[in-house]
Amino acid sequence: MKSWHDDQEYTVIVYGTCADVEANRHTAEQLQHVVARQWSNIKIPVMSDVDATKFGGASVHTRHVLLIGGPGANRLADQWRSSFPVTFGTGFFKVRDEQFAHPGSAVIAVGENSLSSAHSAIVVAGLSAEATQFAIPFLLSGGFRPGNVLVLPNRAKARSLLVKQ
Repeated sequence: MKSWHDDQEYTVIVYGTCADVEANRHTAEQLQHVVARQWSNIKIPVMSDVDATKFGGASVHTRHVLLIGGPGANRLADQWRSSFPVTFGTGFFKVRDEQFAHPGSAVIAVGENSLSSAHSAIVVAGLSAEATQFAIPFLLSGGFRPGNVLVLPNRAKARSLLVKQ
């Protein structure tokens, strides 16, 4: 499976509308702008989770999907929550046996697009709108060892982990 980095013309950014709508939309648009400016000059489409789930998800079934907001904020992230090696709850997320509940914490997790095994889904989920926005530079940085989960604990060092599902 290719990465969204290598396949940007087949990537879409989907922001959540269940909570922090304007902050999520703004974060998605910032991500779109930075990717186009720094990497590829490709303008990755941005859409809401409502638009992405219309017509049975036709707009996301042949693309890599970058989800802005976790299951509590993003309908698609909620529908695909079992695709990610993270347990999401109300006001917390859990990776392996470690639980994070501070509003300043965030997680970036890679899974499979539930509608297409050839495409990935990446969720950028902060426990607050600010934490989600703060996580974006970590998504774009290549400075971490390979893993499928990047934990961004509040006021602690980011950790890249390989987590089995």
